[in-house]
Amino acid sequence: MAFVSRCVLGFAYFISVVYYLELLAAFILHILGLKNQVEANLITSGILIGIAAVGLWRGLALLEGVERYAVGLNLGMISSLIVALAICNVMLASGGEWALPDLDSSVSGKDLRVLLGLLIVVQGFETSRYLGAKHPAEERIKTMRSAQLIASGIYLLFVSLAKVLFQPGMGGDVTAILTMTAPVAIVLPFLLSIAAVGSQFSAAVADTAGAGGLVGDLTNQKVGEKGAYLLILGVTLALTWVVDVNEIIALASRAFALFYTLQCVVAALVGFGKQHHRRAGGFLVLGLLCFMVFLLGIPSE
Repeated sequence: MAFVSRCVLGFAYFISVVYYLELLAAFILHILGLKNQVEANLITSGILIGIAAVGLWRGLALLEGVERYAVGLNLGMISSLIVALAICNVMLASGGEWALPDLDSSVSGKDLRVLLGLLIVVQGFETSRYLGAKHPAEERIKTMRSAQLIASGIYLLFVSLAKVLFQPGMGGDVTAILTMTAPVAIVLPFLLSIAAVGSQFSAAVADTAGAGGLVGDLTNQKVGEKGAYLLILGVTLALTWVVDVNEIIALASRAFALFYTLQCVVAALVGFGKQHHRRAGGFLVLGLLCFMVFLLGIPSE
């Protein structure tokens, strides 16, 4: 079961790399005032080939160095966004204009399925698990825990502060956040575009590295680093030209949800074996929720 779940995770990694780079391409095209799927696919394919070439040439350590600066830049931009949204909320409240938008509050079965299909947006902290060849266990555990705490805080703050900016007809475009935040500060959409490009690139590099380590783990190191990068390149290029960005979000969510389902089953079996019945039951409940995401999640468009 554990081996099968790692195989599922490997495929999920391939999907998530495409997902991150499709988003990156969407933001680049938004900056240029363009919106064309073929152009987005060409940008994604070019970056995939570039990442694979660097990986084959010198490994991804070079790109991981760039990624550190990208993460720092992203956190700075996100902090600016949170501060700007907080100031906006305070100014609206002090002027007596603060109010939640009058949106349709009805929730349909399709809405719930779209919500399930967005799991990929709030996950992705298992990457460090498969970088054991380069990073000690203590460091990997710390990075996963820190990433979950920081990301959870950012998500909660952003959703809470951005609610006043929601408008009818915003749609499900992946770059809608740029239009939504334009009233807060003129420069904010441009800064967010830079942060979005940097964050998607760093996430793609991280998941490529994680996928490479996982392929080696699954094959008992029979497939080397270069072979893993070639495999990743082939699969991700095929996915790029077969599915669009909204479909890839839901597909990635379902792939990760299946991985989490299998991991919960493994954890439950271990719990029952050690007589930790309450904890094992909790894992089964989580596994059922993850299976619902896998079974029912759909794209937003």
